[in-house]
Amino acid sequence: MTGTTYNEWTNRETWLVNLWLTNDAETLDAAQAVVSADDMMLQEAAAALEEFVDELLDCGDSAGFRRDMIDCALVRVNWAEIVESLRAE
Repeated sequence: MTGTTYNEWTNRETWLVNLWLTNDAETLDAAQAVVSADDMMLQEAAAALEEFVDELLDCGDSAGFRRDMIDCALVRVNWAEIVESLRAE
């Protein structure tokens, strides 16, 4: 990894999403269930995890400042890195 990493993750956004997904047992179990299908390829699992997180963050705004800020942060997340971590746990 390069010098732009954050706590050994790709970036702060990836670290933060992983932190919140693994912060409590219920959310961790749900996230692991999303990515654990045997026939699911890494990129499919990453897309499913991104959709799962988007649903968790549903703030009722389909547009607007808050939604734009959330989207700006989430676009930087390395979803595949989180999937690999969740599958390893």
